[in-house]
Amino acid sequence: MCTYNGAPYLERQLDSIARQTRSPYELILCDDGSTDETLPLVESFAEKVTFPVRIFRNESNLGSTKNFEKAIGICGGDLIALADQDDEWYPQKLDRMHRLFEELPEALVAFSDAEIMDDDSALVGRRLWRSIYFSPTKRVPYVGKEILSALFRLDYIATGATMAFRSEFRGQFTPIPSAWPHDAWISWIAALRGGLAALPVATIAYRVHTQQQIGVPPPTFTDRVATARKNGFFFRLFADRLRSLQAYLEAHREDTQLAEFIPDIAAKTRHLDGKASLEGSFFHRARWILLSWREYQRYARGPIAMLYDAVFVRGN
Repeated sequence: MCTYNGAPYLERQLDSIARQTRSPYELILCDDGSTDETLPLVESFAEKVTFPVRIFRNESNLGSTKNFEKAIGICGGDLIALADQDDEWYPQKLDRMHRLFEELPEALVAFSDAEIMDDDSALVGRRLWRSIYFSPTKRVPYVGKEILSALFRLDYIATGATMAFRSEFRGQFTPIPSAWPHDAWISWIAALRGGLAALPVATIAYRVHTQQQIGVPPPTFTDRVATARKNGFFFRLFADRLRSLQAYLEAHREDTQLAEFIPDIAAKTRHLDGKASLEGSFFHRARWILLSWREYQRYARGPIAMLYDAVFVRGN
């Protein structure tokens, strides 16, 4: 777990970890310079639980990605589960993840669905996967090429707060580039290696509030339109991230399992660059979009993305 001024919600998250039906081997907590009551809360929690709680205070602020990288490197167990400071785990989360890795030896990383809750811990009737347009093909834990296909279309499908992975895998994804959210980078590397597993149940209540770093797409059409008008910036941002992923693949070109995806990553990057540069009249944008329909099938949400980009997106 990584913390930074997380006192308002932290106690509920810690209590949910203590209530797990499979007790954690340890809790590694890296604090990134909190000035609120975060550390006293953690220290009090450590005195009450039966498993070790190891607390590390960063001398300087590392930011979320590098703080998680540090915490991951310290963990001593065979499986590592990531925890945000503001969510709540359901009691069987760790047990479900443990059984998944026993049943799927090919799995390197697993992620699950989540129920969305508000500031007051009230469920709002939305699921995380549906909010990001990810639809699993099975109702049981599975690893399959369709998960990688979904990742190419949706960019992000695995939220770190629901994620667990084999400890021996961390050497394949570290160091994590600073420009990437830690969970997105981990999921891409696992998927390209054929080891990203989906667990189609909600294992946590995922809190959506104004102070969180990433969150989920807004629920109303009006809000999504407003977000779409800013997508030019986000397309360019993710294209830059994919360039660093391509550099990683190039550096591991001797690994044929990874090298085969270099052309796909390059093609998706070009597609995002093109979307980020859309400008001019509606008919000018629509012409480029129609000529790119094959890329929209492979690297975006098909006709839905084409319509959104034609009507709402502006390049920058």
